[in-house]
Amino acid sequence: MFRTPGWPFVLAQLKRALGDSLLATRLALAAWNGVGCVALALLAHRVWSNRDVATAAGLLWACWPAAVSYPGTRSATLGTESLAIPLMVVAVLVLALGAARDGRLALAGGVLLGACGLVRSNLSLLIPLAAVWLLAFGEGRLRQRVGHALLVLIGAAAVVGPWMIRNYERLGTFALASQRDVLFLGHNAWGRGSYDGDFFNSQSAQVQALITHHPGFLQASEIEKAAAYSREAMASIREYPARETWLLARKAALFLSPLRETEDGDSAYDWVFATVAVVCVAGWRWRLPRHAPGEWLLALPIVTALVTCLLVYFMPRYRYPAEPMMAAFACQAVSLACARHGAATVAGALGLLLAGNLAIALVLM
Repeated sequence: MFRTPGWPFVLAQLKRALGDSLLATRLALAAWNGVGCVALALLAHRVWSNRDVATAAGLLWACWPAAVSYPGTRSATLGTESLAIPLMVVAVLVLALGAARDGRLALAGGVLLGACGLVRSNLSLLIPLAAVWLLAFGEGRLRQRVGHALLVLIGAAAVVGPWMIRNYERLGTFALASQRDVLFLGHNAWGRGSYDGDFFNSQSAQVQALITHHPGFLQASEIEKAAAYSREAMASIREYPARETWLLARKAALFLSPLRETEDGDSAYDWVFATVAVVCVAGWRWRLPRHAPGEWLLALPIVTALVTCLLVYFMPRYRYPAEPMMAAFACQAVSLACARHGAATVAGALGLLLAGNLAIALVLM
C-alpha cells in the first residue's frame, strides 16, 4: 500500500486490452488526455459562458508542455498524472454542471473525486474542499446544502473506503497509502523546499540520521518506515520553527516559478508557465471582488496542489494538478484585458512577457 492502486489497476487493464505495445498505451493515454482538454473547455464555458475563453483554455491545455509529455514520453515512467489530471478535470466539470442544486451530480462528483484519490492520494484533499464549496455556494437552505455536501463525501467514501478498510485489516493502518518519505524530505535538517535526490543514496546524511535514530530502519516494514518518517518530520517542525517558516516561503515561491529539475530536460519549455502564472495571478486579483461560485470551484485544484507542496516539498509534478485551472484563469484574464484595454495592447504586453521568458530560458539552457 506504499501508493494507491488506481494507476496500476488501469495500466493492467490497458495491457490486457492492448498487449505489451508501449505505443498503444501512449496513444490511449493521449486520447484520455484529449478528453481532459475537452472537459476543461466545457468547464470554462460553464463558469464564464464565453465560447472564446473556453476554446482558448482547451487549446492551451492541449499544447501545454507537461500535458503533452506526461501521456507521451513520461508514460513509460508510469506517471500517474496521465490518468489523474483528466479525471480530476472531469470530476470538477460534473460538480460545476449543477452539484449545487442536484444531489445526483453531487454524488457523482464525489465518486469521481474518490477515484482521483485512488490514483493520486494527494488529490483526496479535493473531497473535503468540494464539500466546503457546496456548503458555501450551494443553492437552497442550509439543510439542502449540507445534504449535497454529505453526498460528495458519501460518494467519495464508497470508492476509497474499501481500499482503506483493506489496509486496516491487513496492515493495521486506516490510510490510503503508506508513503511518508516525501513528508520527511520536506521537513528535515537538510530540506531546502525542493526535491533532493541525494536521499536515495544510502550513504546520504538523511538516511544515516534515520538509521541512527531508528536502529534497523533499513530492514523495517513500509508501515514502520512510514511511522519513522512522520516522527522525524514532526520533530523537525517542532524544533526548528524559523527554518520551517523559511521553507514554507521558499515552497510558495517555487510553486509560482517555472523551474524544473534539470534531469527532466524540458526546463526551457516550462518558461511558458511563467507567462501563464503571471497572467493567472493578475487576473485572479483583478476579479477578486467579483468571483463567481464556479471560479472558486476552479480554484480548488490550485489550492490542493499548493497545500501538497507546502506539506511536503515543491516538485513540478506536484503542481501539475493546478496547471489546467491556471491556464483557464489566464485565458479569462486575457479576455477581460482585451475588452478593457484592446486586443493590440494585450497582445503587445503578452509578446513582451513571452520574449522576456524565452530570453531567460535561452540564457539558462
